[in-house]
Amino acid sequence: TVADGERLEAFRKDNRRQYLDGVSPKPDMPMPLEWPEINKARYGDVGRRVFEALSIARGDREARREHQARMHGLFGAPMLLLITLDRVIAPEYAMFDLGCFAQTICLLACEKGLGTCLLAVSVNYPDVVRRHVDVPENEALVMGIALGYPDLSAPVNTFERARAPEGELIRWGT
Repeated sequence: TVADGERLEAFRKDNRRQYLDGVSPKPDMPMPLEWPEINKARYGDVGRRVFEALSIARGDREARREHQARMHGLFGAPMLLLITLDRVIAPEYAMFDLGCFAQTICLLACEKGLGTCLLAVSVNYPDVVRRHVDVPENEALVMGIALGYPDLSAPVNTFERARAPEGELIRWGT
């Protein structure tokens, strides 16, 4: 499902307001409550690098809150692609396919000079999404992809991303 124009702007404002008002997220697909230590470390490292690129100090709660608010506003992207899953299909079965689909969208967008940002925060409040975008109740909201033209001069879009070494990702069955 694609959202743009006035309905996207209305969604963006409501989604941001939910966050700023402290409303607890209730996504259709819950986020993991626990992460393996290696994933937690990688996630923390990316967050640290983002804040460094944005010159946001670790203890600056207000700047971090404003960054989160901008994220809930989709960083101003002019289009949001919503990845959904029919509720009769087991998520454990479909997540691989949806991940491949989302990655393909991102790669094709990049090929066309567009930027993408996968944002779980775009589906944190399904009632807000459905208030502004026609997503049937029988479809679970899985992920949103913000789409637009990136500002390639922005430090947050150019910082070096750390990659896991091959040995952490590949196990040879001998």
